[in-house]
Amino acid sequence: MSEQINVEAVRRIYQATNDGDLPSVLNMLSEDVELFLFGSAKVPWAGHWRWRQGAEQFLIAMGKAAEVRDTPEVLVGAGDLVIAIHRPRVRIRATGRDADFNCVHVWTFRNGLVVRMREYADTVAWEGAFDEPLT
Repeated sequence: MSEQINVEAVRRIYQATNDGDLPSVLNMLSEDVELFLFGSAKVPWAGHWRWRQGAEQFLIAMGKAAEVRDTPEVLVGAGDLVIAIHRPRVRIRATGRDADFNCVHVWTFRNGLVVRMREYADTVAWEGAFDEPLT
């Protein structure tokens, strides 16, 4: 039962993020949440974000740098984990380039709230979208 509740919570997080509803996203995160997004300094939201305040900074950085629409293709619950497999649609604001990549998020829950999210993505594709377009 809790697996399905966690799966639905992740689905709501993606929808709220797509809608720009940061308060709803933040309300689904524990105070001590940790987000891990791999990538170089080219990607403004790559890094290790801690606590709910860090999660808010991550969401703001991502929103400033890119237009993101993310709907998972597959959501699988496994105890306190939810695995999301998806291919986000991302347009980088500074370059106008679209990022085209596969991505997996692993969400960890405690007491109905997200305590950790770890992203596994094609970081080369991410970083390439931040390169200046060829003229």
